[in-house]
Amino acid sequence: TVTSDSTNVLLTWCDSHVALSLGGVSLIGRRAEFTYFKFREMIPSDIGVRVKAATASMAQAIRRVLPFAKTNDTKTSRALRFTFEPSRLTVAAESSDRGASSDTVKIEYESDEILVGYDSRYIGEAVDAVHSAEVELTMDAKHGQDGPTVVRPVDSELPFKALHIVMPMRLG
Repeated sequence: TVTSDSTNVLLTWCDSHVALSLGGVSLIGRRAEFTYFKFREMIPSDIGVRVKAATASMAQAIRRVLPFAKTNDTKTSRALRFTFEPSRLTVAAESSDRGASSDTVKIEYESDEILVGYDSRYIGEAVDAVHSAEVELTMDAKHGQDGPTVVRPVDSELPFKALHIVMPMRLG
């Protein structure tokens, strides 16, 4: 028990729960013990595909195509098709009840054409979270478009370099 300005704070815990009481408010939570997955092993060390683009342009393209990735049928995926070509990315989506849409973004990429499917929510949130003028997407040499994609800022003013790992979707 800690006393400060006539307010008592009580913190108690046991093997399975934690409780905090302050004035007339009590919070009780369950302690979770689990092994967090080894995300560092998912970050490619041997980069096979590297793409750079203006963050705002990529985010806007995703937002413009997003309504066509959503569907009223909950069994249908919300996939976005990313087609990487030399100097160009095409973001596309299609649904049976809303039609189709695509948008093109200028990118730095000079290799063979590849097609990658992403869940629209996950790729959209990852790109939106990049706080720099440019975003970089990398895929490893071993798995290519079938492996994880790392989304990160190219040159951020922030004191830390956040990165996001987005797993691809199978496109039907």
